Amino acid sequence: MAAAVTQPERGFTLSKQSARSIYIVAVVVMALAMFLVALGESQAQAAEAAAAGTESEFEISDVFQSWSWIILAGTFAITVTHSLTQGLPFASIIQFSLIILMLVCFLLIAQSFDRDFYRVGVTGLIFFTLLQIGYGNISPDAGFRKSLVGTVITVVILAFIVWLSITLVPWLIQLGR
Repeated sequence: MAAAVTQPERGFTLSKQSARSIYIVAVVVMALAMFLVALGESQAQAAEAAAAGTESEFEISDVFQSWSWIILAGTFAITVTHSLTQGLPFASIIQFSLIILMLVCFLLIAQSFDRDFYRVGVTGLIFFTLLQIGYGNISPDAGFRKSLVGTVITVVILAFIVWLSITLVPWLIQLGR
């Protein structure tokens, strides 16, 4: 009797030169997005101040929350690009990216510079941890379809747990009285 060995699904592969180009484009797009967010916020505050007849008081800390999300999106793009140069299957790409994103969220939480970074870090950490639960239960060799099915199952289970928790709380409060 012969044992059949299945080969892991290999994903799309990027060349090192293409990856370098994508890294540069990602950093430039992140910087441009951060600039445009700051510009838009300053113009919005200037318009409000002009309408009220007061002086505009734009501070750079007003855009830290938006910048945090831009940093997380750029980090995701860069980690996916790096994983594609390795030729990893889809599930492995997402697992690697989620781990890196969670590390960035820990850095956002650990900093003591601004509370907006902290808020985004906590929100992102919760979201990425819940996604990692699903991808942690999917084979790293899984392709896109199998990963998507696993993600949908995870979302359904988590939604059921949240629904059950919300439904049971009033009943448990009444039971405790």
